[in-house]
Amino acid sequence: MKVESDIKESLEKEVVLFVSPPDKYKDFFEKIVAIYLKSKNKLCIVSLNKSYVNIFEDLKKKNINPNNILFIDCVSKEKGGVEEKDNVFYVSSPKAFTELSILIKETLKAGVDDVVFDSLSTLLISRDSGIVIKFVRDLINFAKNNKKRVFFTLLKDDLENKAVKEVQMLMDKTTLLIEVIPAKEDAIKLMQNLFGPDAGKLVDKYAQEKKPELLLKEFKGILSKLVGPENAEKQMEGLYAKYGK
Repeated sequence: MKVESDIKESLEKEVVLFVSPPDKYKDFFEKIVAIYLKSKNKLCIVSLNKSYVNIFEDLKKKNINPNNILFIDCVSKEKGGVEEKDNVFYVSSPKAFTELSILIKETLKAGVDDVVFDSLSTLLISRDSGIVIKFVRDLINFAKNNKKRVFFTLLKDDLENKAVKEVQMLMDKTTLLIEVIPAKEDAIKLMQNLFGPDAGKLVDKYAQEKKPELLLKEFKGILSKLVGPENAEKQMEGLYAKYGK
């Protein structure tokens, strides 16, 4: 799957911003963690919007072993829901940047290999953008000086934020996570809905001749046969907008 290969390639970089559509954020975040843990390195998850307990349970449901994860929970202490565990530290609030910065640096010094932030979108909500940029820059410099890596996640809706644009300049890579591969059955249903039963038959024939799954970029050839090249070009824009998640 394209998303998995994009994540794997990006995790080789030192500082990465992973950008996800809101409706796929949780799934993509868990993929990042799962793929990272295949390296057997020790990861620190900094959670600014979910409690340690919730993240831990979500990972277990996806059969992701949390043994190589150290958690920094910025939510539970403020809400009075602290649960003492060996693999979790608590920060008083998502707004406590000084406290958070000291704790992250200490965990990196103590043997944690890399850090993933959940998420940069929450950081921007928590504090003034200038403070966020300074915090991110300081953390990146510290990580690079100590040969560590830092991964940030961001909701796609925040990509045009001015502070995000400044933060992006500090990144080695920005990875937009998008799935654009409908299953064969979905492709057939899509074409039937748009152009009737005969279109579905054509997609089915095309899929059997080439491969079980069709990329959206291959639809243009099919659409051209059905509605002509010019109309196909216009229709493709709508298909990408609707089915490119």
